[in-house]
Amino acid sequence: MFDLNYLPLHLSNGMEIAELPGLWVAAAPRRAQRSRSKDMLIMLLTLTGSQVQPPDNLNQILERLADVYFQAPGSVTSGMHAVVDQLNALLIKRNLKTSDENQRVTGIFNLVVLRRDQLYIAHAGPTYTYLLAQKGLTAFHDTQNAGRGLGLARSVKLAYFREEVQPNDLLLLSAAPPQDWQTSGLAGGLSIPLDQLRRRLLSQASGQLQAALIQFSPGKGEALLQKPRIPFISAGLGEKLAAQEVPSPAQAVEAPAPQPAVVEAPPEPAPARPAAPPRPLPRPAAPKPAPARSASDVAPQPAHRTPQMDVAQKNARRQRRNATRKELRGLLNSWRGTWQRLSAAVNRTLLRTLPGSEENTSALPVRSLVLIAVLVPLMVTALATTIYFRSGRANQRDAYLQQAQRFINDAIVQSDPALKISNWQQVLYWVEKSEEFGRTETSIDLRRQAEIALDDLQGIIRLDMQPTLLSGLAEGVNITRIVPTTTELYLFDSNEGRVYRMFMTGEGYKLDPNFDCATNPLIGKLVDFAPLTRLEGILSLPTVIAVNETGHYMYCGLTDKPVEQAFLPPSTGDWGRVSRITSSDYGMLYVLDASNNAVYIIDPFYRKPEEEDQPEGATESEKEEEVAPSHSNNEPRMFFNLQVPRLDDVKDIAFNNGDLYLLHADNTTTVCTLRSSKDDQTRCIDPAPYADTRSGRETSNLTFPGASFSRIFTSQPPVPSLYILDTVGPTINQFSLQLNLQRQLSPRSATEEPLPSTPPTALAVTNNRLIIIAFGNQLYHGQLP
Repeated sequence: MFDLNYLPLHLSNGMEIAELPGLWVAAAPRRAQRSRSKDMLIMLLTLTGSQVQPPDNLNQILERLADVYFQAPGSVTSGMHAVVDQLNALLIKRNLKTSDENQRVTGIFNLVVLRRDQLYIAHAGPTYTYLLAQKGLTAFHDTQNAGRGLGLARSVKLAYFREEVQPNDLLLLSAAPPQDWQTSGLAGGLSIPLDQLRRRLLSQASGQLQAALIQFSPGKGEALLQKPRIPFISAGLGEKLAAQEVPSPAQAVEAPAPQPAVVEAPPEPAPARPAAPPRPLPRPAAPKPAPARSASDVAPQPAHRTPQMDVAQKNARRQRRNATRKELRGLLNSWRGTWQRLSAAVNRTLLRTLPGSEENTSALPVRSLVLIAVLVPLMVTALATTIYFRSGRANQRDAYLQQAQRFINDAIVQSDPALKISNWQQVLYWVEKSEEFGRTETSIDLRRQAEIALDDLQGIIRLDMQPTLLSGLAEGVNITRIVPTTTELYLFDSNEGRVYRMFMTGEGYKLDPNFDCATNPLIGKLVDFAPLTRLEGILSLPTVIAVNETGHYMYCGLTDKPVEQAFLPPSTGDWGRVSRITSSDYGMLYVLDASNNAVYIIDPFYRKPEEEDQPEGATESEKEEEVAPSHSNNEPRMFFNLQVPRLDDVKDIAFNNGDLYLLHADNTTTVCTLRSSKDDQTRCIDPAPYADTRSGRETSNLTFPGASFSRIFTSQPPVPSLYILDTVGPTINQFSLQLNLQRQLSPRSATEEPLPSTPPTALAVTNNRLIIIAFGNQLYHGQLP
């Protein structure tokens, strides 16, 4: 856990101002959501425009925004988004009150959340965040995704970043930082005192600056404001002050003071003058009462403490101690009285029940004695059980953690990479065993240590995932295919044979309750589905097509009811057992019939017959033909001709730019390139070899022992890739279209709640590089790095 030692960096016309309106640093309050109880929040709001929100009101707004985050449910990013939406609405409301565009303001917003050792950063507008760590300087800046700022439009654009922090790392926030900060400003910043770094950063600013410097130090999770020892004056202003003649010590240069110090004044001081611009003003030499001066009036001397201040502080501490003692004395007396009353009641009961006692004349009835005889053993048993669950389970958990620590020690001294990996995997095993009795800070730290070590040894990149639907889908749903479009997600439930539709909103994906595409008695249970390419000239087009095992299919759209039809039978006979279907960008369907050991090409739309036959292949659909959104009147054609690969163990298929990818149960992949004409041949590489092109791991014959590949997905340009989902881990293997391994991604939860322990069931990547993973009825998404 870290303390946040923060320093405002605020210059106005070269003079330092202690307070920075728009900066808010806070730890979680007691009333925070349980998942946010240990979070820490940093906000820096920079307002641009001719009129700026008054400082007092601005701080009140930031305080309310902090409450919005700590009370918001869901993940860290959902809470951050709630804060930004609230602030954007306030700024829009303010801007709408004025008709003069020059009076409107724009909010440039830095929002940072610290959760344990993970730093979540969000930018709204063109702003900067710098992280100075032992490994170097990282600059976070993304004008494309961060947008122009807040208060300009209802929709909000945010740029998200995430980084891990270590003790004594430094964070710097600013909407307009000096250029020197990225070069000499932060160089060696970790090796000098914080106040010295502050003066260096201020000296490199050009007279105007609004920024915040934060240090992460080990502590109790507190936000601690650091007070500068010596006020800063820029070089240009210092020359002016030096040129100003100062006739006597009573005369001083007036400057804004963050914390006024108490100094003695004449008996009848004159009223304090309003704040003036930071320029030298000599005091008049006439014998008039001088106004009270602040500590920064005589720069750069530090503020002076008087004996009267020390006496007042000692008296205040003595009063607090006396008040605390009085409260403790009252509490002790209350407990003493309660104990005396309880003892008297017990004595009276014993006197009534003991034989020969004078009080025995009013003994308890037999029924009450029987009830006491039954309840006392039950209470003793309940007490013993409670003690076991509080101490016995804790002891068992600690024993598992000790076992994990022993494997950590073995892994550290081990030199063999294979044995190192085995030891770290044992660490994860024992940590998971301990977390069966509850997660603790120790188990979380050990898990993170093991994951980082394994990632480094195995070359894996962690992928932060968060729930796509907070409540998930209904119980019993098992999503086995995900098809993304620009603004939609289509999901297939293999248990019920149903297609769900989700659409993008400003708050994320929402489930469409009106989309109808489910199994019905007319065609039987659906086994798979594929998207339909929207063709030019067709206004009312279904969005997906779903099939059953016998070649019947169903068109499903957003407005019309589902239409049930049947494909024409192939020329070789009837349909066998359809198991998979996919589609191409130019509108063709590819249907896997494992029983007939065939993949069929089907044109899904009715087309006007022509006199001449069209050539086979991918270019056929590109020809301009008269089409209609009716059932297909085209006979299925064989994808293969002379060479037919093994199809009986295919788990999934994907099509991309003329190439068909077949994922087999033995974790191998067959790649088949479709012929371009009837006279050509479809060529297959069965199996196609995997290769590793990562630096330091190059190999041309890559294997995956112990893996279990289940799903395959191809993404579109600008980064076309082939993704294979491995349920062990789980791991996502990203290949080039030539099956060269580019990187391995390991999903992990970005929230307090871990990912489901069940194997993942589906995978997809959207056009904006958002990866979607299904675990049965649970959906998670994360941004690809």
